[in-house]
Amino acid sequence: MVNPSPHNFKTLKQDYCAEGNACIHLSVSLRRLMLMFAIAMIALSVKGNESRFDQANRLFEQGEFETAIVEYNSLIESGIQTPAVHFNMGNAYFRQNKTGMAIYHYLMAQTLDPLDADVQANLKFTRDTAGLPSGGISSAWRQWIRTLPLNTWFILTSLPFWGYCVLKTAQLLTASAKWKGMRSAFGWMIGPGACLLAIIAWTISGQRVGVVITDRAPLHSSPFSDSKNLSEMKTGEEVQLLAEKNQWRQIRNTKGELGWMEMSHLKAIPIH
Repeated sequence: MVNPSPHNFKTLKQDYCAEGNACIHLSVSLRRLMLMFAIAMIALSVKGNESRFDQANRLFEQGEFETAIVEYNSLIESGIQTPAVHFNMGNAYFRQNKTGMAIYHYLMAQTLDPLDADVQANLKFTRDTAGLPSGGISSAWRQWIRTLPLNTWFILTSLPFWGYCVLKTAQLLTASAKWKGMRSAFGWMIGPGACLLAIIAWTISGQRVGVVITDRAPLHSSPFSDSKNLSEMKTGEEVQLLAEKNQWRQIRNTKGELGWMEMSHLKAIPIH
């Protein structure tokens, strides 16, 4: 923003504008108008998304689940990836007895907000209702890690490093040795914290989870439609995603069976 008061700019401003002050005020006003316009556009966008979300919720309350799903999906496609949208979409699919898609959206909501009690309750209820394992495909260790997103784990495990840096700086500035003991403690925690973060990152990235979204989905012995059919899987079953070949994914189910399934039967949960 141009400051009209400094004297060393007065001549230059008068050279560029016959009415210097008016020119400056006009420039400032234009900037303010542009800022106000940008803020207004953002506010209208947010209000529009909220209106679409409310409309989808009204459709859900009226029992028009299919139309509500279309509205929720339009929000997701426009980049509105929030726990609330996925949670409500999961509820709509559950009301339609589409267990696979319901569990997929509950898992998406859980990935975005691992501590949401409503998401956890509905996910468990849906699994139990369908006769599926209450804990899904993940082990207790992986479930515990998933209680927080990866970026939160990064912040927590990096606290010793930043604590060490702050205390080291304080010691240098104050020329005092009173921070030395605490600084040493933080220093000793840096290594274990980095190791823990590496283990957590490897654990999260090492297991890609998917959900079977069609009923009686065939599990094949190899990535070919005419290969041996090992078993059929229920909609809503959660699987570990392994290798990928053309339109096929190698998977491992909760029973430990290893096989191949066409991607059209699966929805993958992205890593966050």
